[in-house]
Amino acid sequence: MWDWFDDLFVGPSSFDIDVTRPVAPACDIEETDTHFVLCLDMPGIPKEDIAIHMSGNQLTVEGERSETKGAEASRYRSERYASFRRSFTLPAGVDTDRVEANYKNGVLEIAIPKGESAKTRRIKIGGEAAEREKITATKERAA
Repeated sequence: MWDWFDDLFVGPSSFDIDVTRPVAPACDIEETDTHFVLCLDMPGIPKEDIAIHMSGNQLTVEGERSETKGAEASRYRSERYASFRRSFTLPAGVDTDRVEANYKNGVLEIAIPKGESAKTRRIKIGGEAAEREKITATKERAA
């Protein structure tokens, strides 16, 4: 008897995907007044299989989705099991010593605090003649 399900997974088909492509989790990056926040989707990956490294201004997240033991006999293809590595170059002025990470419900959230020089601040706009004279005098002393 012909089993269409078996034929679906044997040989080339329109369902073939390039499994040689590196797998990288989707990532959203948000900037607040005090932090840069990265959220990476990693459903099904245990926290123990994820590593985060800092080297200079380079943040690297790597991990592996492992194969379930004992399920090999009934599996036709294995495409969900792979390792990944994703790197991010951080902007100048972040505090790399205070980076924090949390993992909940398959989402890894990494909070990177901004240093004082990188934080958003409001600049007062002057308009009085006295203020303009003070700015001009400061420029002249600097020259």
